[in-house]
Amino acid sequence: MITASRWDRGAVGGFGAAWNDVVVGAALFVLASFQVLLRWRTSMLGLVAILLGFWLIAAPVLLGYGGGTGTPAATWNSFVVGAVVAVLATFTVPEAG
Repeated sequence: MITASRWDRGAVGGFGAAWNDVVVGAALFVLASFQVLLRWRTSMLGLVAILLGFWLIAAPVLLGYGGGTGTPAATWNSFVVGAVVAVLATFTVPEAG
C-alpha cells in the first residue's frame, strides 16, 4: 500500500491504478488477520490470497499501467509482490487427502 502513494501509474479509464494496490493490500491484511484469528478457515483464505497474488501479477497488463512517471517501478513491484504473496500463501493451503 505504501507504493501506491510512491509511484505514479497514471489513470486507467478514470480509475487511479494506484487504488488497485491499496484495495488488494487492504484485502490481504484482512485475510491475514482472519487466518490468525480463524484457523479453521485457513485453506479457503489461503486460496483467496493466492488469487490476489496472481491478480497483482496480472494487474499491470490488465489495467494497462501507463502514462505515469513511475510505471516501470510500479509494474515490477506488482510482479514481485504478487509472486511473493502467491508463493507464501501456498504454505497456508493444506495438502488434499
